[in-house]
Amino acid sequence: RLILFVPILGIAFFLAYGSIKIFQSDIRHNLAIYYAKSEKWDYAIREFEKEEPGAGTYIMSRYFLGNVYNDRGGPGDYERALQQYREVRSMAPDYVQVHFQEALALERLNRIPEAVERMERQVRLDPVYEPAWLRLAGLYEKIGDIEKAKSARQQAEAVKTVWATKKLSK
Repeated sequence: RLILFVPILGIAFFLAYGSIKIFQSDIRHNLAIYYAKSEKWDYAIREFEKEEPGAGTYIMSRYFLGNVYNDRGGPGDYERALQQYREVRSMAPDYVQVHFQEALALERLNRIPEAVERMERQVRLDPVYEPAWLRLAGLYEKIGDIEKAKSARQQAEAVKTVWATKKLSK
């Protein structure tokens, strides 16, 4: 009996410890979001970096960490944001809004062709997100493609009209 008791106790301890670590990670995640919304960037970064790989919020935390760097905008922050967004894409290639946020960081670094590529991906994934169409139009203007900019603005207007109509019909 003792031979069975030790492994069972070990497994129970391992499962309990893992559950506690993931629970702590969830708490850190929510705390980090609070700090980010309060623009307490260093605290937010510290808490997001403590999140445990494998926790349900881990991918989201990498995305939000990228957003913190993107919003803070200090020296090297846009590159750090890109690193986080690329990590998110490696785990979840079409994670909501990651392409949009990555395009913003690329635009801030004046890497416009890459920003266009990311924003084009965003509108393919989420064609009803008006801000993405408007941002894409601005990027097209920056590279001198006036026709594509005009088309993107028309798409933004169409999306706005469709969603305004749907809201009114409810």
